Amino acid sequence: MRYFKAIFRLNDRGNISIFFALSLFAIAMAVGVAFDFNAQISQKNEAQDRVDAAVLAAAIDLNLQAMQSNSRKQSISSTKWVSEHVTPFFNGSSSIICGNLILTSQDVSLRCQGTIQSAFGGLTRRDRLSFTVDSTVKLAQKKNVEIALVLDISDSMQASGSLRTLELALQDFINQPIFDANTDKAALSIIPYANSVAFKPDMAKLVSPIFGYSLTPTFNGCFMPDTGDITIPITGAAIHTAAPPRVSNKGNPFCPSQTMAAEFFVTDTRSLRLKLSNISSANGTASDEALAWGYRALLPSMQGIMSKSRTFPRPYNSDNKKIIIFFTDGKPVHKQWVGKIKTDSAKSEQKLLDTCNFIKSSGNDIDLYTIGYGTLARNGTDLAKLLGQCVNGQGYFVNANKANLSQVLLGLIPPVQDMAITH
Repeated sequence: MRYFKAIFRLNDRGNISIFFALSLFAIAMAVGVAFDFNAQISQKNEAQDRVDAAVLAAAIDLNLQAMQSNSRKQSISSTKWVSEHVTPFFNGSSSIICGNLILTSQDVSLRCQGTIQSAFGGLTRRDRLSFTVDSTVKLAQKKNVEIALVLDISDSMQASGSLRTLELALQDFINQPIFDANTDKAALSIIPYANSVAFKPDMAKLVSPIFGYSLTPTFNGCFMPDTGDITIPITGAAIHTAAPPRVSNKGNPFCPSQTMAAEFFVTDTRSLRLKLSNISSANGTASDEALAWGYRALLPSMQGIMSKSRTFPRPYNSDNKKIIIFFTDGKPVHKQWVGKIKTDSAKSEQKLLDTCNFIKSSGNDIDLYTIGYGTLARNGTDLAKLLGQCVNGQGYFVNANKANLSQVLLGLIPPVQDMAITH
């Protein structure tokens, strides 16, 4: 017996077969786990692409840019977009369930939970494998942006009760995320006008020698042409002098108040909220002069002059977007300044058109949008036609009213923004 036991211990024939048989289960399980893992990753990647497409489609359909003024977080059903872009690509061996879309003023996000049937569930004891997919579409600013907002605050806006509508629309506009206080990628210039554009004394001292505007001790914020003509050269000497503090027993009704003085290259638009929530009007509509100042404000040669920062205005190039938004509710009319200029509607209209043509022929990359407010065909002037002739670059003309002015202004933001997907 001892002899046979010794022989058995010394005989190693068949050991490999026994070891392989014992290891076969572990090998099969490892292969199954690897196969399932690869299938899980492949299905998750496919699901990620489909969910990204659904969220992007939702952001476009829901007009994410227009929602920027809404600071409340919202939760809405994702069924419409998930059924179009996600569920058709899953079959009986896989499934996916998505939650609601979460909307904020700056993004749209969606989370989905998916499962896939395990090919080796009998070995791994996991019949189905799960995965999670998250997708968010954010607004991303593509370029540096400089916007000159040229605003008609003439008495006709006050008489029609439209100033309040303008105030509310401007509050929505300046609260947009692109005007982030923590970055200088976007800057806004506000140029209100009536019979002239008002300047604060320190700004008037900076710009007057450059453009031929002469100051006097009685300067009250506005300049007026120094001749009987209303020619307003955009560059070079304009031959203007300080408007008198009094034109009538009401003072100077043509010059906007100092609270309505032009502000240039504001990066933290919170400082404009008070100014633009209590707009006061003045008489006259010097549209050409105001538009000229919108153009001048964007000239790179004015860097460090129109703004205390050396950042603005930036050069004309593909990295910098320059926009003029010109808003008016009526035809251009230069009112008489102390007998120097007689009201001449036809000449006022031609000077606005001359200014527009100068901007278009300058070759500078500026998008000029024109907004005509209210009824535009009146008093023998087709204002819509005139404003339509003024647009430049990617700009366009639009007729706005009380119901849509806010949306019209917000609609000018998308060209400087893009949508970016994050996971």
